Amino acid sequence: MEWPLAKDKRRHIHSRIDLAGLPVSHTTRRQGRPYTLVLTKTEAVFTRERTARARAETDLAWLREKWRVTPPAARRAR
Repeated sequence: MEWPLAKDKRRHIHSRIDLAGLPVSHTTRRQGRPYTLVLTKTEAVFTRERTARARAETDLAWLREKWRVTPPAARRAR
């Protein structure tokens, strides 16, 4: 994401990202006026999403086993 911002606003966004510990890298492109704040997702975002998806799939498999639920695709194939 590219965001043209004046110095004080860039500084504010930098500090908020750092304070919140967001998995986003931030740099300032010093070309033109106002300078542009460039935000980029880090690999941590994608790792977190992969982990959450794997956990959800494991939980769903456990629920299906415990409740003996047939997945919708398997029901249609009958």
